[in-house]
Amino acid sequence: PIFMMVGSQRSGSNWLRTMLSEREDLAGPHPPHILRDFFPILGKFGDLDDEDNLEILVDHVCTFVENNQVAWTDKHGRKVKFDRERIVDVAISTVDILRTVHKDEDINQKFYLIAIFDEIYNINAIACDKRTWICKSMGTSQWHDMLLLFYGEERLRYIYLVRDATCHCHS
Repeated sequence: PIFMMVGSQRSGSNWLRTMLSEREDLAGPHPPHILRDFFPILGKFGDLDDEDNLEILVDHVCTFVENNQVAWTDKHGRKVKFDRERIVDVAISTVDILRTVHKDEDINQKFYLIAIFDEIYNINAIACDKRTWICKSMGTSQWHDMLLLFYGEERLRYIYLVRDATCHCHS
């Protein structure tokens, strides 16, 4: 499974993410908010079925993550670098498979971004010698329908965090 942490701000999400990331099987990098920041501007990259446009998007997303305010590091403490060509290939094949399997669904351009997001998190998990990952981007549930289609019910898991309203005066 993969995990999406969603909920309200100031609910202990960073603390929980860092605690879960200490597990031997779960990578929990500091979130660069790929979906939140790139979905609104996705149209600026043109038709992503055109591989040149897809390569530009992949390069932008990889650069965005590589320059995240908290560096993504591997198990040896080195900054993770992303193989852009591999990510393009994975995104193309993933979207092709989705279009074949879900013929009645609208597998649109946004699924390229989800495929890029997924592969970036997978690469990071492998670099950290972890089996799976968690994304702590608190608003990710707004893309639930697409994420469910992409990952399936067997893999997509949510961790919901809600801030205790009685604690608001303590933080």
